[in-house]
Amino acid sequence: ETDGKLHTVPMANQEADTHGHLWFFSQRDSRVVGNIGRNAEISLGYANPEEQNYVALRGKAHLVTERQTIHDKWTENLRAWFPEGKDDPNIVLIRVEPEEGEYWDSANSVLL
Repeated sequence: ETDGKLHTVPMANQEADTHGHLWFFSQRDSRVVGNIGRNAEISLGYANPEEQNYVALRGKAHLVTERQTIHDKWTENLRAWFPEGKDDPNIVLIRVEPEEGEYWDSANSVLL
């Protein structure tokens, strides 16, 4: 954002690829895509409260508009957010290349 503050947006990622990149579907005109256009540094947080596992990642985001990649990564459950399907011209992929990460396994940690 142009105000210099961090903003959090819940999103679901697709499977990581063989290079460890994380993929997200978004709308080309979304605030997330606009923010990435201004600053590609991104942070991600994951939580599995039932297992008490938590992950924080930092990396670089890249916008991917190549239609074949969009088609390859498409799953029908995405239709809830993109009713026009994988040919929706407003779809863009976000590829995140993680650079640094932290993992917490709270079930085996003791708070002192």
